[in-house]
Amino acid sequence: MKTNNHISTRFERVVNLRKDILIICLSVTCIVLAIMTIIMAIDSSKMKNEIAGLNERIEAFKDRNLPDENDPPVIIAKDTPTPTSAPTDGPGVPDVTDEPKPTAAEEPTAGPTPTEEPGNVTVQREKPVGMLDPGHGAIGSDDSGVAYYGVHEGVANLKIAKRVYEVLTEAGIDVIMTHDEKSFLTIRERQELSDASDIDAFVSIHLNAYPEDTSVSGTEVWYNSATNANSESLAYYVLEHLLDELDFRNRGAIDDSDNYNNGGGLRVLKTTKPAILIECGFMTNKPEFDYILSDEGIEGIANGILDGLIDYLEDMGWEI
Repeated sequence: MKTNNHISTRFERVVNLRKDILIICLSVTCIVLAIMTIIMAIDSSKMKNEIAGLNERIEAFKDRNLPDENDPPVIIAKDTPTPTSAPTDGPGVPDVTDEPKPTAAEEPTAGPTPTEEPGNVTVQREKPVGMLDPGHGAIGSDDSGVAYYGVHEGVANLKIAKRVYEVLTEAGIDVIMTHDEKSFLTIRERQELSDASDIDAFVSIHLNAYPEDTSVSGTEVWYNSATNANSESLAYYVLEHLLDELDFRNRGAIDDSDNYNNGGGLRVLKTTKPAILIECGFMTNKPEFDYILSDEGIEGIANGILDGLIDYLEDMGWEI
Protein backbone atom coordinates (compact mmCIF):
# COMPACT_ATOMS: atom_id res chain seq x y z
CA MET A 1 0.00 0.00 0.00
CA LYS A 2 2.81 2.36 0.90
CA THR A 3 4.53 1.52 -2.34
CA ASN A 4 1.41 2.35 -4.30
CA ASN A 5 1.01 5.64 -2.43
CA HIS A 6 4.62 6.46 -3.09
CA ILE A 7 4.24 5.77 -6.81
CA SER A 8 1.05 7.79 -6.89
CA THR A 9 2.76 10.72 -5.20
CA ARG A 10 5.68 10.64 -7.65
CA PHE A 11 3.26 10.43 -10.55
CA GLU A 12 1.36 13.45 -9.27
CA ARG A 13 4.64 15.36 -8.92
CA VAL A 14 5.61 14.50 -12.48
CA VAL A 15 2.21 15.57 -13.74
CA ASN A 16 2.36 18.80 -11.76
CA LEU A 17 5.88 19.44 -13.00
CA ARG A 18 4.76 18.97 -16.57
CA LYS A 19 1.85 21.31 -15.92
CA ASP A 20 4.24 23.88 -14.50
CA ILE A 21 6.54 23.52 -17.53
CA LEU A 22 3.56 23.87 -19.86
CA ILE A 23 2.36 26.95 -17.99
CA ILE A 24 5.85 28.44 -18.18
CA CYS A 25 6.07 27.70 -21.92
CA LEU A 26 2.67 29.25 -22.50
CA SER A 27 3.67 32.26 -20.44
CA VAL A 28 6.89 32.68 -22.38
CA THR A 29 4.98 32.32 -25.64
CA CYS A 30 2.51 34.97 -24.53
CA ILE A 31 5.35 37.28 -23.53
CA VAL A 32 7.09 36.74 -26.89
CA LEU A 33 3.85 37.38 -28.75
CA ALA A 34 3.27 40.52 -26.71
CA ILE A 35 6.78 41.75 -27.47
CA MET A 36 6.32 40.96 -31.17
CA THR A 37 3.00 42.82 -31.15
CA ILE A 38 4.64 45.85 -29.58
CA ILE A 39 7.50 45.72 -32.10
CA MET A 40 5.05 45.40 -34.99
CA ALA A 41 3.04 48.33 -33.64
CA ILE A 42 6.20 50.43 -33.42
CA ASP A 43 7.26 49.38 -36.92
CA SER A 44 3.77 50.11 -38.20
CA SER A 45 3.88 53.56 -36.63
CA LYS A 46 7.30 54.21 -38.16
CA MET A 47 6.07 52.94 -41.51
CA LYS A 48 3.05 55.24 -41.35
CA ASN A 49 5.30 58.17 -40.54
CA GLU A 50 7.64 57.23 -43.39
CA ILE A 51 4.70 56.89 -45.79
CA ALA A 52 3.34 60.23 -44.63
CA GLY A 53 6.75 61.81 -45.14
CA LEU A 54 7.05 60.19 -48.54
CA ASN A 55 3.60 61.45 -49.51
CA GLU A 56 4.58 64.96 -48.40
CA ARG A 57 7.71 64.76 -50.56
CA ILE A 58 5.68 63.46 -53.51
CA GLU A 59 3.17 66.29 -53.14
CA ALA A 60 6.02 68.78 -52.81
CA PHE A 61 7.54 67.28 -55.90
CA LYS A 62 4.27 67.63 -57.79
CA ASP A 63 4.06 71.27 -56.73
CA ARG A 64 7.59 71.70 -57.93
CA ASN A 65 7.45 69.78 -61.19
CA LEU A 66 3.82 69.46 -62.20
CA PRO A 67 2.45 72.90 -61.37
CA ASP A 68 -0.92 74.28 -62.24
CA GLU A 69 -1.05 77.75 -63.69
CA ASN A 70 -3.18 78.90 -60.76
CA ASP A 71 -0.87 77.45 -58.16
CA PRO A 72 2.66 78.93 -58.44
CA PRO A 73 5.54 78.74 -57.76
CA VAL A 74 7.38 76.29 -59.99
CA ILE A 75 10.41 74.95 -58.15
CA ILE A 76 12.04 72.24 -60.14
CA ALA A 77 13.06 69.18 -61.42
CA LYS A 78 13.01 68.58 -60.81
CA ASP A 79 12.78 65.70 -59.50
CA THR A 80 11.01 64.92 -60.17
CA PRO A 81 9.50 63.48 -61.99
CA THR A 82 11.33 60.87 -60.22
CA PRO A 83 14.29 59.69 -62.33
CA THR A 84 14.56 55.94 -62.70
CA SER A 85 18.29 55.69 -61.94
CA ALA A 86 19.44 54.66 -58.48
CA PRO A 87 20.08 57.50 -56.01
CA THR A 88 23.63 58.21 -54.92
CA ASP A 89 23.36 61.61 -53.27
CA GLY A 90 20.14 61.20 -51.39
CA PRO A 91 16.54 59.97 -51.67
CA GLY A 92 15.05 60.72 -55.06
CA VAL A 93 18.29 62.09 -56.48
CA PRO A 94 19.20 60.75 -59.94
CA ASP A 95 22.54 59.07 -60.40
CA VAL A 96 25.40 60.31 -62.59
CA THR A 97 24.62 59.72 -66.24
CA ASP A 98 27.08 58.82 -68.96
CA GLU A 99 24.58 58.10 -71.71
CA PRO A 100 25.64 58.65 -75.33
CA LYS A 101 24.61 61.95 -76.86
CA PRO A 102 21.89 61.46 -79.49
CA THR A 103 21.79 63.25 -82.77
CA ALA A 104 18.90 65.38 -83.91
CA ALA A 105 15.90 63.74 -85.49
CA GLU A 106 16.19 63.02 -89.18
CA GLU A 107 13.19 65.21 -89.95
CA PRO A 108 13.67 68.27 -87.73
CA THR A 109 10.69 70.26 -86.58
CA ALA A 110 12.73 73.43 -86.21
CA GLY A 111 15.38 75.15 -88.27
CA PRO A 112 15.67 77.61 -91.14
CA THR A 113 12.12 77.44 -92.43
CA PRO A 114 9.91 80.01 -94.13
CA THR A 115 7.74 82.17 -91.87
CA GLU A 116 4.50 83.95 -92.54
CA GLU A 117 4.43 87.73 -92.21
CA PRO A 118 1.43 90.08 -92.50
CA GLY A 119 -0.01 89.98 -95.99
CA ASN A 120 0.67 86.23 -96.33
CA VAL A 121 4.14 86.91 -97.72
CA THR A 122 6.43 83.93 -97.22
CA VAL A 123 9.98 84.91 -96.27
CA GLN A 124 13.12 83.09 -95.20
CA ARG A 125 14.50 83.95 -91.77
CA GLU A 126 18.11 85.06 -91.90
CA LYS A 127 18.89 84.18 -88.28
CA PRO A 128 17.89 81.44 -85.87
CA VAL A 129 15.62 82.54 -83.05
CA GLY A 130 15.74 81.30 -79.48
CA MET A 131 13.31 81.95 -76.64
CA LEU A 132 14.93 82.47 -73.24
CA ASP A 133 12.81 81.90 -70.14
CA PRO A 134 14.22 82.95 -66.73
CA GLY A 135 12.40 80.63 -64.34
CA HIS A 136 10.01 82.27 -61.89
CA GLY A 137 10.16 86.07 -61.68
CA ALA A 138 11.53 89.13 -59.94
CA ILE A 139 10.79 90.05 -56.32
CA GLY A 140 7.33 91.56 -56.22
CA SER A 141 6.05 89.35 -59.03
CA ASP A 142 3.50 86.59 -58.53
CA ASP A 143 6.31 84.06 -58.16
CA SER A 144 9.89 84.93 -57.26
CA GLY A 145 10.72 81.35 -56.33
CA VAL A 146 12.27 79.98 -53.15
CA ALA A 147 15.11 81.82 -51.44
CA TYR A 148 18.35 80.49 -49.98
CA TYR A 149 21.13 82.54 -48.42
CA GLY A 150 19.11 85.68 -49.02
CA VAL A 151 18.71 85.18 -52.78
CA HIS A 152 15.43 84.34 -54.54
CA GLU A 153 15.67 81.85 -57.38
CA GLY A 154 13.78 84.14 -59.74
CA VAL A 155 16.31 86.91 -59.15
CA ALA A 156 19.26 84.57 -59.76
CA ASN A 157 17.63 83.16 -62.90
CA LEU A 158 17.13 86.66 -64.32
CA LYS A 159 20.74 87.55 -63.60
CA ILE A 160 21.96 84.47 -65.46
CA ALA A 161 19.48 84.94 -68.33
CA LYS A 162 20.66 88.50 -69.00
CA ARG A 163 24.18 87.28 -69.67
CA VAL A 164 22.90 84.38 -71.76
CA TYR A 165 20.89 86.88 -73.81
CA GLU A 166 24.03 88.93 -74.44
CA VAL A 167 26.23 86.04 -75.59
CA LEU A 168 23.49 84.62 -77.83
CA THR A 169 22.84 87.92 -79.58
CA GLU A 170 26.58 88.54 -79.94
CA ALA A 171 26.82 85.16 -81.71
CA GLY A 172 24.10 86.15 -84.19
CA ILE A 173 21.13 84.40 -82.60
CA ASP A 174 17.97 86.44 -82.18
CA VAL A 175 16.52 86.07 -78.69
CA ILE A 176 13.01 86.53 -77.29
CA MET A 177 12.80 86.88 -73.50
CA THR A 178 9.61 85.64 -71.87
CA HIS A 179 9.86 88.33 -69.19
CA ASP A 180 12.17 90.67 -67.28
CA GLU A 181 12.14 92.48 -63.91
CA LYS A 182 9.16 94.60 -64.94
CA SER A 183 6.98 91.89 -66.45
CA PHE A 184 5.76 88.44 -65.55
CA LEU A 185 4.08 85.53 -67.32
CA THR A 186 2.49 82.45 -65.80
CA ILE A 187 3.95 79.10 -66.83
CA ARG A 188 0.93 78.49 -69.06
CA GLU A 189 1.46 81.86 -70.75
CA ARG A 190 5.11 81.03 -71.34
CA GLN A 191 4.17 77.77 -73.03
CA GLU A 192 1.54 79.53 -75.14
CA LEU A 193 4.04 82.25 -76.11
CA SER A 194 6.48 79.57 -77.22
CA ASP A 195 3.84 77.77 -79.27
CA ALA A 196 2.76 81.01 -80.93
CA SER A 197 6.29 82.16 -81.80
CA ASP A 198 8.49 81.24 -84.76
CA ILE A 199 11.45 79.98 -82.75
CA ASP A 200 14.08 77.28 -83.12
CA ALA A 201 14.56 76.51 -79.43
CA PHE A 202 13.04 77.29 -76.04
CA VAL A 203 15.43 77.40 -73.05
CA SER A 204 14.14 77.78 -69.48
CA ILE A 205 16.76 78.57 -66.82
CA HIS A 206 16.29 77.33 -63.25
CA LEU A 207 18.22 76.49 -60.10
CA ASN A 208 17.65 73.32 -58.08
CA ALA A 209 17.23 72.82 -54.33
CA TYR A 210 17.41 69.87 -51.94
CA PRO A 211 17.33 71.17 -48.35
CA GLU A 212 17.25 67.64 -46.92
CA ASP A 213 20.91 67.23 -47.92
CA THR A 214 22.91 70.34 -48.72
CA SER A 215 25.77 68.28 -50.15
CA VAL A 216 23.66 67.26 -53.17
CA SER A 217 24.99 69.01 -56.27
CA GLY A 218 25.16 68.99 -60.04
CA THR A 219 23.57 70.02 -63.31
CA GLU A 220 20.62 68.41 -65.05
CA VAL A 221 18.60 69.23 -68.16
CA TRP A 222 14.94 68.31 -68.67
CA TYR A 223 13.21 67.76 -71.99
CA ASN A 224 9.98 66.20 -73.32
CA SER A 225 10.48 63.87 -76.25
CA ALA A 226 6.71 63.38 -76.55
CA THR A 227 6.07 66.98 -77.64
CA ASN A 228 9.12 67.43 -79.89
CA ALA A 229 11.64 64.74 -80.83
CA ASN A 230 14.47 67.26 -81.28
CA SER A 231 14.29 68.36 -77.64
CA GLU A 232 16.41 65.37 -76.62
CA SER A 233 19.27 66.35 -78.90
CA LEU A 234 19.08 69.95 -77.68
CA ALA A 235 19.18 68.78 -74.05
CA TYR A 236 22.26 66.60 -74.51
CA TYR A 237 24.17 69.24 -76.43
CA VAL A 238 23.55 71.90 -73.80
CA LEU A 239 24.23 69.53 -70.88
CA GLU A 240 27.55 68.46 -72.41
CA HIS A 241 28.79 72.02 -72.78
CA LEU A 242 27.52 73.14 -69.38
CA LEU A 243 29.47 70.32 -67.73
CA ASP A 244 32.58 71.31 -69.68
CA GLU A 245 32.24 74.91 -68.51
CA LEU A 246 31.18 74.37 -64.91
CA ASP A 247 32.83 71.04 -64.06
CA PHE A 248 29.76 70.21 -61.97
CA ARG A 249 28.42 66.74 -61.27
CA ASN A 250 26.53 65.24 -64.20
CA ARG A 251 22.95 64.54 -63.13
CA GLY A 252 21.87 63.71 -66.65
CA ALA A 253 19.42 64.71 -69.33
CA ILE A 254 15.96 63.66 -68.10
CA ASP A 255 12.96 62.94 -70.31
CA ASP A 256 9.66 64.23 -68.88
CA SER A 257 7.55 62.37 -71.46
CA ASP A 258 6.32 59.70 -69.01
CA ASN A 259 4.88 62.37 -66.73
CA TYR A 260 3.42 64.12 -69.77
CA ASN A 261 1.83 60.93 -71.13
CA ASN A 262 0.26 60.30 -67.71
CA GLY A 263 -1.42 63.70 -67.72
CA GLY A 264 1.27 65.66 -65.88
CA GLY A 265 4.66 66.98 -66.79
CA LEU A 266 6.42 70.32 -66.71
CA ARG A 267 4.17 72.97 -68.18
CA VAL A 268 6.80 74.88 -70.16
CA LEU A 269 8.00 71.63 -71.77
CA LYS A 270 4.54 70.98 -73.17
CA THR A 271 5.33 73.41 -75.97
CA THR A 272 5.52 71.87 -79.42
CA LYS A 273 8.84 73.63 -80.07
CA PRO A 274 12.22 72.07 -79.20
CA ALA A 275 12.49 72.93 -75.51
CA ILE A 276 14.64 72.28 -72.46
CA LEU A 277 14.56 73.25 -68.80
CA ILE A 278 18.01 73.61 -67.26
CA GLU A 279 18.72 73.08 -63.57
CA CYS A 280 22.12 74.78 -63.50
CA GLY A 281 23.00 73.70 -59.97
CA PHE A 282 21.81 73.63 -56.37
CA MET A 283 20.96 76.71 -54.34
CA THR A 284 21.05 74.57 -51.20
CA ASN A 285 24.70 73.65 -51.82
CA LYS A 286 26.33 76.93 -50.74
CA PRO A 287 29.74 76.47 -52.44
CA GLU A 288 28.00 75.53 -55.70
CA PHE A 289 25.47 78.35 -55.38
CA ASP A 290 28.23 80.89 -54.64
CA TYR A 291 30.06 79.82 -57.77
CA ILE A 292 26.90 79.97 -59.88
CA LEU A 293 26.34 83.59 -58.82
CA SER A 294 29.97 84.59 -59.41
CA ASP A 295 31.01 86.31 -62.63
CA GLU A 296 32.94 83.19 -63.62
CA GLY A 297 29.97 80.92 -62.94
CA ILE A 298 27.48 83.07 -64.85
CA GLU A 299 29.90 83.31 -67.77
CA GLY A 300 30.32 79.52 -67.74
CA ILE A 301 26.56 78.94 -67.81
CA ALA A 302 26.12 81.46 -70.63
CA ASN A 303 28.90 79.95 -72.72
CA GLY A 304 27.68 76.41 -72.09
CA ILE A 305 24.18 77.27 -73.27
CA LEU A 306 25.58 79.14 -76.28
CA ASP A 307 27.89 76.32 -77.38
CA GLY A 308 25.22 73.67 -76.90
CA LEU A 309 22.67 75.73 -78.80
CA ILE A 310 25.11 76.33 -81.66
CA ASP A 311 25.81 72.59 -81.98
CA TYR A 312 22.09 71.92 -82.07
CA LEU A 313 21.28 74.70 -84.57
CA GLU A 314 24.06 73.56 -86.88
CA ASP A 315 22.53 70.07 -86.81
CA MET A 316 19.30 71.75 -87.87
CA GLY A 317 21.00 73.34 -90.89
CA TRP A 318 21.86 76.79 -89.59
CA GLU A 319 25.28 78.34 -90.23
CA ILE A 320 26.45 80.33 -87.22
